[in-house]
Amino acid sequence: MGKPYQDELRLLASSYEWACGLDVSELKAALIRLGGLPLISIGSGGSLTAAHFQCQIHEHSTGYLAKPLTPLLAASLGHAVLKAGVTLLSAEGRNPDIRGVFRKIVESDPQGLLALCLKLNAPLIGDIQSTMAGAGVAYDMPWGKDGYLATNSLIAMCCLLFRGYAEAFPGTLPTLLCSLDTALSQVAPELETVLSDIENLVKSSDKKTFLILHDKQTQVLAVDLESKLIESSMATVIVSDLRNFAHGRHLWSHINQEGVVALLLSHNDQKEIRATTKKLLPDILPVVELNLEGDPHVAMLLSIAISIKIIGAIGRAKQFDPGSPFVPMFGKHLYRFDAFQHQVANCSQSVASMQLAVMRKLGASRSCDWRQPYALHLQEAYPKILEKLELARFSGIVLDYDSTLCTPDQRFGNLPLIVGSELERLLALGINLGIATGRGGSVMTAVKNVISPRFWERIWIGMYNGGLIQRLDNTCPAELVPQNEQLQNLSKRIEADPYLGKVVHCELRRTQLTINMTHPSLFDHAWPLVQSLISLQEYSGLKALRSLHSWDIIAQSTSKKVVHQTLENIASQKTEILCIGDRGRWPGNDCELLGHTYALGVDEVSVDTNSAWNLAPSGVYGVAATIFYLRAIELENNIFRIQLKNES
Repeated sequence: MGKPYQDELRLLASSYEWACGLDVSELKAALIRLGGLPLISIGSGGSLTAAHFQCQIHEHSTGYLAKPLTPLLAASLGHAVLKAGVTLLSAEGRNPDIRGVFRKIVESDPQGLLALCLKLNAPLIGDIQSTMAGAGVAYDMPWGKDGYLATNSLIAMCCLLFRGYAEAFPGTLPTLLCSLDTALSQVAPELETVLSDIENLVKSSDKKTFLILHDKQTQVLAVDLESKLIESSMATVIVSDLRNFAHGRHLWSHINQEGVVALLLSHNDQKEIRATTKKLLPDILPVVELNLEGDPHVAMLLSIAISIKIIGAIGRAKQFDPGSPFVPMFGKHLYRFDAFQHQVANCSQSVASMQLAVMRKLGASRSCDWRQPYALHLQEAYPKILEKLELARFSGIVLDYDSTLCTPDQRFGNLPLIVGSELERLLALGINLGIATGRGGSVMTAVKNVISPRFWERIWIGMYNGGLIQRLDNTCPAELVPQNEQLQNLSKRIEADPYLGKVVHCELRRTQLTINMTHPSLFDHAWPLVQSLISLQEYSGLKALRSLHSWDIIAQSTSKKVVHQTLENIASQKTEILCIGDRGRWPGNDCELLGHTYALGVDEVSVDTNSAWNLAPSGVYGVAATIFYLRAIELENNIFRIQLKNES
């Protein structure tokens, strides 16, 4: 179970450099989905430090609040996570708490879910894959595993999170130096002196208690020091921020001065508070100060390496190896105890029940009160909508593209093979297929690269939110579609605006104006200004719809429904057309496509009780939900039906 701690220290630089060199594109894609949500980050032991780190980075990069929790506390959140994202952090992904809380969290149906492990065969990743609930991202740490304390896995995991957020939200975080020693020398130039001071203090007297005072940027360092000192049994620890210590907690340090050393931590931004606090502490209390410099978020990351080094210094002073302590048998039994085994259902067989489907609708209306009339109305409507869907006979299916047929990171590549395989299975059974997207000709190329040409004559692509529709085996030059003059004028007006011209990027097509913000945090400021322009009388012929990535401005007469109507017109008998999309709530760009009974959502749902229900299993969203629906299709005499009844 243990490893010599000094051996782990020697691996620290190479572990950090390993994490700096990995491909984080998969992690980036998962973080983009979490980027528009408040976050719950879950970890135990050393991974709780990583959870604290992620929460601070998430808040900085996205502007959404984030909260670190242990598995037991997170498991009690229930449907409070319905409109939040959840991250599960575990180096090996096998401890019973992290796997148990995964089962519990999935039942609560978070809006986004990510598990990050450093073992390719981590059981937690297998749990994610078996349920299709969220994203499981795994790497393979070359050092095998840590000793008793989280060391190399912790710095590597936090480095990966840092890089993932930096790529997911450009401009929010700087590029990391790949040399740990060089980076540490810039962030903590006095580190060696601090380590020596701590080691000498512990050697020279029987210091059994550490009073650790910190600011915001050194909170992660304080959390990790507390974790490692307590877990290794080397010291008692009291942790407080520099100002909360002034609210009564100072009395403890006055009465219990014997055997105490104070460790005062700060970043440059708060060094005056740290310095004043030191002056006001009793002279008899030994104090070691550590000030971090440079970018505060880089300093936060590197503070984890600093914590690991401080623990090494204390261990040397005590002539104790924190990497391989004696662990009593009762401790091993406590660790292996599965506290969640009697609290959760078998989530691998759990599908969307009435309660789950209704909760998703309530979430869309920003209310979760089951006693209100709307909730009661939804409970009455659910069995009726389910019966209509299961009794209906369909001849075709229309799907949105981004976040329905492909994940955000796949949107500029080919159609995912697993999705292509399901679509080919249905096409081979005689089903007509439509794809309705805000994108242009790139979608036709992406589909052609995966779907066999023998099926192209039964696939219709509605591009630019229905502004241009083509059969996959035909090509109509976009130049034949006239330019919408209102869109052209609006684009020029936005680009000429002294503020919007700097923070908004316009992409003008003949039937659509796509608007992207230069940074997600600008959306709340910039979009209302764009909306005010659209509301002017001279642009009365336009409307705005939102996708996950952007806003599309199109003519009032343009609609994805044109793809639905096309499949209706070519049907050989009186049948329905099933529609599936991810943005069913107005002003989502699928709200019109999904605005009827025979429509299913894979993410956001409308408040309308007669349309766009999300009936996928708990925790299953996006492409995974689409695959769930496609696999529920059964063919009968060249028409199909969909079976969605749940046994949960």
